[in-house]
Amino acid sequence: MKLFRSLMSVSIILFLFIALQDVDLNNETLAEASTLEEVEHDYGVIQGSDALDVREGPGNDYDVVGQLDNDTRVELEGQTSDGWYKINADDISVDAYVSEEGLEPVDAPEEDEGYVDTDTIVREGPGSSNDQVESIPQGESIDLLGEVEGWYKIQLEDADGSTYISGDHVTFTEPPEAAELTETERTHGVVQGSDALDVREGPGTDYEVVGQLDNDTRVELEGQTSDGWYKINADDISEDAYVSEEGLEPVDAPDEDEGYVDADTSVNVREGPGSSYAQVESIPQGESIDLLGEVEGWYKIQLEDADGSTYISGDHVTFTEPPEAAELTETERTHGVVQGSDALDVREGPGTDYEVVGQLDDDTRVELEGQTSDGWYKINADDISEDAYVSEEGLEPVDAPDEDEGYVDADTSVNVREGPGSSYAQVDAIPRGESVDIVGEIDDWYLIQWADMDDPAYVSASHITSTDIQEEARAETQAETQDQALTEPDHSHGIVQSSHLNVRSGPGTDYDKIAGLDDYTRVELEGETSDGWYKISGEGLSDEAYVSEDFIVPVDVPSYDEGYVDSDLLNVREGPTTDEARVHQLERNEQVAIVGEIGDWYKLQLDDVEGPTYVNADYISEEETLTSPERSYGIVQSSHLNVRSGPGTDYDKIAGLDDYTRVELEGETSDGWYKISGEGLSGEAYVSGDFIVPVDLPEEDIGYVDANVSLNVREGPSTSYDQVSSIPRGERIDLVGEIDGWYKIQMDDVSGPTYVSGSLIEFYETSGNEHIAYTSYDVTFDEALSIQMNGSPQISSASGGFQDASEADVAEYLDPSNNDQFQHLLLTESVGVSANELNNVLSGSLDGMGQAFIDAGDEHSVNEVYLISHALLETGNGTSNLATGIEVGENSNGNAQVVTSGNRSNLSNIRTTYNTFGIGAADHDAETLGAIYAYNEGWFSPEEAIVGGAAFISQRYIHNDYNQNTLYKMRWNPANPGYPQYATDIGWAVKQVPRIESLYQQLDNPDLYFDIPEYQ
Repeated sequence: MKLFRSLMSVSIILFLFIALQDVDLNNETLAEASTLEEVEHDYGVIQGSDALDVREGPGNDYDVVGQLDNDTRVELEGQTSDGWYKINADDISVDAYVSEEGLEPVDAPEEDEGYVDTDTIVREGPGSSNDQVESIPQGESIDLLGEVEGWYKIQLEDADGSTYISGDHVTFTEPPEAAELTETERTHGVVQGSDALDVREGPGTDYEVVGQLDNDTRVELEGQTSDGWYKINADDISEDAYVSEEGLEPVDAPDEDEGYVDADTSVNVREGPGSSYAQVESIPQGESIDLLGEVEGWYKIQLEDADGSTYISGDHVTFTEPPEAAELTETERTHGVVQGSDALDVREGPGTDYEVVGQLDDDTRVELEGQTSDGWYKINADDISEDAYVSEEGLEPVDAPDEDEGYVDADTSVNVREGPGSSYAQVDAIPRGESVDIVGEIDDWYLIQWADMDDPAYVSASHITSTDIQEEARAETQAETQDQALTEPDHSHGIVQSSHLNVRSGPGTDYDKIAGLDDYTRVELEGETSDGWYKISGEGLSDEAYVSEDFIVPVDVPSYDEGYVDSDLLNVREGPTTDEARVHQLERNEQVAIVGEIGDWYKLQLDDVEGPTYVNADYISEEETLTSPERSYGIVQSSHLNVRSGPGTDYDKIAGLDDYTRVELEGETSDGWYKISGEGLSGEAYVSGDFIVPVDLPEEDIGYVDANVSLNVREGPSTSYDQVSSIPRGERIDLVGEIDGWYKIQMDDVSGPTYVSGSLIEFYETSGNEHIAYTSYDVTFDEALSIQMNGSPQISSASGGFQDASEADVAEYLDPSNNDQFQHLLLTESVGVSANELNNVLSGSLDGMGQAFIDAGDEHSVNEVYLISHALLETGNGTSNLATGIEVGENSNGNAQVVTSGNRSNLSNIRTTYNTFGIGAADHDAETLGAIYAYNEGWFSPEEAIVGGAAFISQRYIHNDYNQNTLYKMRWNPANPGYPQYATDIGWAVKQVPRIESLYQQLDNPDLYFDIPEYQ
């Protein structure tokens, strides 16, 4: 197709015509050059103008031959008496003049770049008397534009007007890069082993000393260099400050700078932060210490008489100043028992001002170490390592008993009294054989803990024994019952009917409890005693395990533990007969837990029904009964949907389905699962209904939009749903399902569900590989003909040119039923053949490119044969230089140029380019323009040229706003007759057909899609 080059040719001719109108071919010669005077400075810098005009003579009457940007430096050749400089500038080959008002004379600097060697002031002119406009920090890089009497004119982007700095503050030696710092492990450091550690302005001994630090001084660490220097933040040093790591010990800052030794006697001082370091000294309890830093729970301390590092464990440091030790006297009793307090405070000293270090529960016994004169006991208690004191008001002094547990050994019971003697009031009595906790002893009386007694409780030691009297009695009873004969029960198993059933070691309540069973637990019945006990076995039970038959329902084991109701409404009864009362009803497909079987009845576990529950087994099935789904098919609405072997996530995954897969729905469970069938699925296959959209099967899987302009896409199958997109008239769409006259469609670029009205979808008439659609338009044939006649249509003349077409001529070509049907071939549909098939019709440099044309057509939705026809036409069947490859490179300005033997050495980035469709190749210089276009697009292989060119054709001519996807629509545009149309030749569409049709005839069973317009 020559269409693209024709359009480009017209555009270029029009441009040249317009450009020539602006050229004054009779421009008179300007005045002779003025006399030049010698300049004071050799160079000038453009000042105050983003684009200073350069003229071919010294005056505004001369033509502008170029422009110079602000801060550009040019060479001065001379100066006129009326204020103009003659200059020598790059890229301007003619005489060049600029006004002195736009130029600042300077001498050339020694270098074009320098560095500020100290913080320096920027001034408006070359001298310290000029106003300051800014300042530049030390080390900053600066561009030097010129020099005037020891001052440099510099380029400063944010400054208006001239900017100068003194040459005394400029160096041409690049300053060293700042040392790279890494984060330190510790936040601070302490000077160690030096009375005066040098602080330098940089990380090395070559840097100047800016201060000194005394031994044991703590400083903040800002970072660390790789070669052993710390950057620090120290008081009284404002510059950058560095010290060698050899003179500094890294630490973290302590919580406080002063603390006190908190140990039994003293704390060891070590050379480093850990108990593995050597001991160098010790510090007594309560001593004040200066804390310099902290390392993993150890404090670095200041110890004047020690050489080297000194550390103590943080476990032995407190920030509370210790009080003076209280004087202790010996106690009358060895122990004390907490009495009358659920939580008795333990303090670190003898008084309520001391810190609480723990608490003791009621009846806790502790060792007494001494007593103060003001009513406090020093104690030794488990889990309290510090000094520990309690008030005597919360403690009852006792001696430690020989045993901590005893049993009442009295005829009937023993009296409990308020104190250790029979004269104290009786507060309770404890029956014979009861167990009591003995917490203390006073003069043959025991202080005890029993039941819920709050007050002190004492019993006479003469009525307490260490022998368990009740255990002896139980042993006698068990010996009598242990050998009872067991009979075989009626049923093999039993169901617990109690919230918690005790399991005992023998058949009676005198036996020990060895386990507990929850409601509805099923156990195996091994035998039954004559007095109502079952011997049982089950998971977690020992050999001898018994339960009372009062809490067991004997059953047999059912065939399955879970079932589904197979009846519309099923009665639940109190017992396994219809004579029993109805207590509940179950609906079809309800899932139930079956715990046992009695005859033809199942015992169920129904948590929301109290008491026993039974149903007739005839109405329970092992599998759920499926209901018929509302629609026969379902569409997957998930990027990946698991298919399982049963209706639930507990079942195995057997397959996976992609988004928009259509499956057949065979049935639906009550809890939202579909049983499905489909390609690749066998046996039992289920998916969750949460990810399935039920649909009916559409009439066809592919349809075309039959709307005036475009078709709304909605979130659901009715106009009440929100619009999420739209599809242009004539566009092809994939139909995956139908719901009540609406089609569910697949749109990959829209997330979520997408539906369109079925009334605006048309289908092809299909015969073999040929598919024909008819699209109706809101214009009559006569109206369209009238509009076309207004556009000056042309027809080929006998002499070889074109002439005005008659109405009859136009009508013949406008009538869709006339001429070759291939003018209605949809250029958006694939031909549907293999790459090998396409290779049979390709030649020249296009030989073997069949797959590239398929990829291009697929990516940009363009018919492959249409692309091939276009390529063969533009490249002379693949033999043109644009098709076989033209070398292109970049010149010094970065512009693309075709490579020749004369310019090859001056070009860079030389690549061979390909332009399969002649895009951008205007007729007056087709190869050059086409090759440069391909270079700029990056078409460096035939494949890239095919895919890239297809994108151009698709966007410009087929998938544009006008959706002209057939040759007929390109020429006549029935949707909007008259505009846009791609030619005035009325035979244009028909003339394109022979090559396309010829290519189709060379293919084996290609797909043919036609869209034929119908006028009203």
